[in-house]
Amino acid sequence: MLKLFTLLGFLAAVHSAAVPGAYHGEVVFVGSSTTAFWLNEGKSVWDQNYAPLGGVNVGVPGDVTRQTIDRIRGGSVDNFDARVVVLHIGQNDLAANTPIETVSDNIGIILSLLKANLPRARIILLAILPRGDAVIHQRIRNANQLIQRYDDGRTVRVINMENAFSYGLGQVYTNLYRDDLLHYSTEGYRVWASNMKSLFDELYYS
Repeated sequence: MLKLFTLLGFLAAVHSAAVPGAYHGEVVFVGSSTTAFWLNEGKSVWDQNYAPLGGVNVGVPGDVTRQTIDRIRGGSVDNFDARVVVLHIGQNDLAANTPIETVSDNIGIILSLLKANLPRARIILLAILPRGDAVIHQRIRNANQLIQRYDDGRTVRVINMENAFSYGLGQVYTNLYRDDLLHYSTEGYRVWASNMKSLFDELYYS
């Protein structure tokens, strides 16, 4: 019961930050639990790096790419005036054996919707980060090869941080992960922010 109340409270906090019209964030993070938990394990890093820029997090635990598409169509990013969007999505699709081509195509739809709804934004698309499962990790690598095509050098930039989180197939730096080897520890979010900083600053400040 306590876990349920904790989850409900967390989701309420995310929702309050994501209600259209409630806050016009210049930085918007979109994704599933690994994005949402910036406001949990990653909160100290978030508060240092993105909260001062009006950061908004609309990540939803458990989401697959199709749900993210539906949420954007339903208004999840409406009324934000984002300069930079950070998108990390697809892990749950791959764990559910969704074909990598479908995952890649859905990410393309998400990018198109973000461009249409946030015309000022430049988008950082994170290549899907590795996890401690060799079979899924290989599927992640295959999917990442496909989504690299979305980097146009201007509006969408793809960044692959696999080497910062992994030292081999199915092998991850455990200090960057929680015990499930899927979600990130505070140090994992610190490494994410550090590796993304150069590109983030380039897009935000230019």
